[in-house]
Amino acid sequence: MKKYITDEKNGLDYTLINGVYLPNLISNETNYEIGIWGMRYYDYIKEHHPSFCTSLRVQCKLLY
Repeated sequence: MKKYITDEKNGLDYTLINGVYLPNLISNETNYEIGIWGMRYYDYIKEHHPSFCTSLRVQCKLLY
C-alpha cells in the first residue's frame, strides 16, 4: 500500500497510518497576513505565555 495518496475528486491528500488512510487536514501552504489583531495576540502570548509560544514555534505552527 502507498504511504501517501491524493483523491482526484476532492483534491485531498491522505496518509497511511496503521492500515487506514487519514486525511491531511493541516495545510503547509497557508501563507497569509495575520493583521493587527493577530500581531496583538502574538505579543500577548509572547509576554504572558512564553512556553505556549515556544511550543507553537517548535510545532511549526508559529513562524515568528
